[in-house]
Amino acid sequence: MSYPSDPYGGSPEWQGQPSPYGQPSPYGQPSPYGQPSPYGQPGYGPQPNNYLVWAILATVLCCLPFGIVSLMKSNQVGSLWARGQYGEAQAASAAAKRWAIASAAASVAAWLIFTGFYVLFSESAVSNTPSTDFTTYRTYSGY
Repeated sequence: MSYPSDPYGGSPEWQGQPSPYGQPSPYGQPSPYGQPSPYGQPGYGPQPNNYLVWAILATVLCCLPFGIVSLMKSNQVGSLWARGQYGEAQAASAAAKRWAIASAAASVAAWLIFTGFYVLFSESAVSNTPSTDFTTYRTYSGY
């Protein structure tokens, strides 16, 4: 179906032709003036999760070095996405998640090792103490 052209020589934007005012159509094309498009990035979906909460909890409650790496990776996600480096942003998101899990696993392993040593050494300490058999002691009842 064809629509009549504008009597002033321009054609409407909804026909897929450029605007008569020199600005491109905002639908599916880059926004003018270098602004981010209000319609999202075509074909890339939403920004990946940065796992910042998990990174903070892993840093505070679990293994500090692995948690710091997770924090650094989670902070990179937003800036990489804003620069248009979508693959790198998704990789940073996956790395932040991996490092947070590694931090939690290292913390659990450390607690298991600590508990094992505690049980092992407390058992050996108890077995090496002299026995207190009260039947061998004599009490003085000379009063």
